Amino acid sequence: MKFAYRIRFHFCKGNRISSDRVSEEFTIDGQPFRLESANGNSLKESDAVVLSSRGFDTEAEALAHGEKIKKCLSLCGAILRHGIDVGKEKTLSWASRPLIEIFEEQGAQLINDVHGLTVYSDDIETKMITGFPVRITVSSQPEQFISALETAYKLSPKLGEKEKIAFDLYNSSFFETSNNARFLTLISVVETLSEPDKEKQDVIELIDELITHLKESALDKTEKMIVASRLGSLKRKSISASARQLIQKYLNKEEAGIYGNFYTIRSGLLHDGNLRCKENEFREKLSQLNDMVSRLLIEIMESKAITYERTPNT
Repeated sequence: MKFAYRIRFHFCKGNRISSDRVSEEFTIDGQPFRLESANGNSLKESDAVVLSSRGFDTEAEALAHGEKIKKCLSLCGAILRHGIDVGKEKTLSWASRPLIEIFEEQGAQLINDVHGLTVYSDDIETKMITGFPVRITVSSQPEQFISALETAYKLSPKLGEKEKIAFDLYNSSFFETSNNARFLTLISVVETLSEPDKEKQDVIELIDELITHLKESALDKTEKMIVASRLGSLKRKSISASARQLIQKYLNKEEAGIYGNFYTIRSGLLHDGNLRCKENEFREKLSQLNDMVSRLLIEIMESKAITYERTPNT
């Protein structure tokens, strides 16, 4: 018995895969793939896109490979710079048991259409129950998409949990209904990847002295605990400083400074709802932030890939 999988996904609003074909076939690392419209129209007219692969000996093998490709699609969103929604295995349509039995009598199987990953037996003809289409479009040429997927495939083994969350946030930013929400989501991507470092030793020693004086003060126990907690948090650099340090490491010092301006806008949005810049300037900064975050994600993954390749096998 052989197994296959399909991943139904869609891109952010306003784009399409520019191809007159219904499907495109290609291979990555020797594994065949098929990219196709889910509604029978050409890819450039499709309302949903399906990426599938077949020839797996076990269901577990197909599932593991499908989950890896789902991660690759998240990376593709950053590479192509428009979000990809790979879904959370939500069923879009259901087949009744009597209808399933009719297909089984004819030597075929009928499976539900799922937004996300589906694994199924590939030994018999398979039909999909298609639900109402989601209005989506994709602007990439097929070659661009395949190239991005190949790059993502090489990088995906190095994708840790923090990176996975970061890519999920980046892709979800394209589906936000307001520019403000999208801006804050992109800032969250950088914050997710940032790890606050400890302050210098002399700063930490000064904070410890303050905490010692605090214990001897006339404040009540609860107030002492609250202030001590705040002082203790000062032993690590702020998340904004850590984010700038991250960007300087993987991009450059100039862009780290630009991110500082973005963070000022973020603070204004969160604390008083004030953009602190004109609307047209904000839209331009949003575009700059998206470009910066995309490049940061790819630089981090490529750096991890190089480290991974240089590390000897044990």
